[in-house]
Amino acid sequence: MPRSWSAIEAWDEFFTSTASFTQVAAWAAAHEPQLAIQTSVRHLLPANYANGAAEQVNAQLRRLFEQQSFALRNKQPTSPLFGLARLHIDSRDDVGTDHRILREAAEAGAGQSAAAQRGNRDGRGASSLR
Repeated sequence: MPRSWSAIEAWDEFFTSTASFTQVAAWAAAHEPQLAIQTSVRHLLPANYANGAAEQVNAQLRRLFEQQSFALRNKQPTSPLFGLARLHIDSRDDVGTDHRILREAAEAGAGQSAAAQRGNRDGRGASSLR
């Protein structure tokens, strides 16, 4: 399959080989006009090894979390935080709603987290696998 994007002959071979797979054949038929054109001129384009888009998001994450990086060592609270960051970077966040949800959770737990903190620590005198 990766070769099918590199030359028009390879694309034609891929397109005809999809006949026995109905969903793949339907996808290929729907996109064939555009992909045939793209494949026929692909050899004229320079190789692209840029990672600029990933670097841009990485810089945004660094600005958001660099000062708090030491505190982001626990997966349980960090995963939802990264979810909020992802929504913010994608411009799909609603700060007012997020604030209301977090405020309600904090008030419901009297300021304590839902799960006991340090629940994964070994008790005093217990042997550790670390």
